[in-house]
Amino acid sequence: MAGGSENDDVLEVSPSHNEADEAESMLKGQAEIWGHMFAFADSMVLKCAVELRIADIIHSHGRPITLSQITTCIDSPSPDIANLGHIIRFLVHAKIFTTAAPPGG
Repeated sequence: MAGGSENDDVLEVSPSHNEADEAESMLKGQAEIWGHMFAFADSMVLKCAVELRIADIIHSHGRPITLSQITTCIDSPSPDIANLGHIIRFLVHAKIFTTAAPPGG
């Protein structure tokens, strides 16, 4: 047996397969860490929506409402419509609100 035979061959997974698995695991791990690092942003957006009373404004309107209509109902001297749009998009993405096609559109 010292000379070795075909039955004594050591088998291993090809290095490229191991490297691909390792790279995928590393990427998944990084994504999970980033998710934890920025999870606070979700709660901050929700806090803004509550403080701005966005759900109350939409509910009291009784039908679909535009972003500019929401802006006029916010109790602030000059609400930033661009940032409000970011908040609304987040809330739609989180399935808290839904979008509706404009009438006649």
